[in-house]
Formats: sequence, structure tokens, C-alpha cells
Amino acid sequence: MTYTIRYRPGLKDEILKFLKNDPVRFEQLTKKIEYLTEHPEMGKPLRNQLKGKWRVHIGSYVLLYTIDPSQNCIVLLKFKHHDEVYS
Repeated sequence: MTYTIRYRPGLKDEILKFLKNDPVRFEQLTKKIEYLTEHPEMGKPLRNQLKGKWRVHIGSYVLLYTIDPSQNCIVLLKFKHHDEVYS
């Protein structure tokens, strides 16, 4: 089953900055997002305050997302450096 990808408002613009500033990281991210459409539970489920969210590492960056099986979609929430993503 293929899931569709949705972005938190403003996240797509943040991700597109990587295309210009860090094209290698942008390529890694786009491949990971494409893989997520087929395997949404490949990441690690988070606990405590972030329960219901998932994470996947891409180098020293982390992509946070949620899975909505009722609408068959993945909502991308944040893509930031590991030191900044949880704050």
C-alpha cells in the first residue's frame, strides 16, 4: 500500500533550501521520503511527549513524521539537525 506525503505548512520551503545549500542531503532526504511511502513504519516510534510521532535519521538530521492510516498518508512535521529537532 502506497501512502501519500503531506507537509506541515512551511516545511516544504525549508526542505527546498537544502537543494541549494546541501544537495547531497536533499537527495538523501528525497530518497528516504520516497521509501517511506511504501514503508511508513521503517522509522522509530517516539515516546512520552512525542508519542504518536516517528523519526528517521538522515545523516546528522532527523525527519519527524506521523502516520495517518485512516487517510492513507504520512504527514512530515520537521526536518532539522539532531541537536535542534526535539526542542
